[in-house]
Amino acid sequence: VTGSGSTWDLALGGLTVGPDIVHYAANSSTGNLLTIDQGGTVDNIGTLTIGANNTLNLLGGTLGVANTIWTTNQLLLGGGTQSCTLKALGGSLIFSNGLVVASNGLLTGTGSVRGGMPGIAITNGGVFAPGLDGPGTLSVSNFTWHCGGVYRFEITNFSGTPGVSWDLLNVSTQLTFATNASLAGTNFVLRLDTLGTPAANFDSNSIYHLKIMTYGTQTLFDVGRFTIATDAFANAFNGAWGLTNSGTNLYLTYVPAEPTNTLFDEWDAPSNGYW
Repeated sequence: VTGSGSTWDLALGGLTVGPDIVHYAANSSTGNLLTIDQGGTVDNIGTLTIGANNTLNLLGGTLGVANTIWTTNQLLLGGGTQSCTLKALGGSLIFSNGLVVASNGLLTGTGSVRGGMPGIAITNGGVFAPGLDGPGTLSVSNFTWHCGGVYRFEITNFSGTPGVSWDLLNVSTQLTFATNASLAGTNFVLRLDTLGTPAANFDSNSIYHLKIMTYGTQTLFDVGRFTIATDAFANAFNGAWGLTNSGTNLYLTYVPAEPTNTLFDEWDAPSNGYW
């Protein structure tokens, strides 16, 4: 499926690459290949089955799927010059040999995504964004966030709830923040995104404490290694954004700037001695 105008919509039907294990012995069909390239789209797959020794090449474009039966190699998103998107459509995606989201790759959607024992890795330039076309909740397991990886955090209402008014990532097991000596000085990135319009109920003079991630356990969190990007945040503000972890949750914080004290003005006493 190749080219930006090429779309294969399965209307939640199934798609199998490799053996039909209902009618044939497992591994009886090998060497089959599904390639998505140059902006092509394969969308609304109910269940995607990739048999052993068969391949999905997501070179550039979009794959939208609700459920997977995956017995083949690790899935790589991105890593090249083309943009690659994996959309989780509310079901259960299991990549038994791991999922890597590299540069120009995007993992987005709802439901659950699991990467087996290798887990899910967001590497330098890779992006994860819970929700589809707005805020939502995405559940993952064994999740490694490498420095340079980006959490595209969408928010539409500061008075709402996590997963509805702003994004929430649930890590059911281990969350690891991984640094790399070859990327010294490269931070983890949280990009605030109000989807082109100011978010509702934001007051730049108020304090906010929003839960954006939950986890079973975490290692190597260092608040000094984060960059909070506000180029897609449409509300005016004069305070400071930050991150803090408490218990098994990660929070986005906002603290307004200190108000200017206008009760006392500086008095410039005259030099003529008449006061």
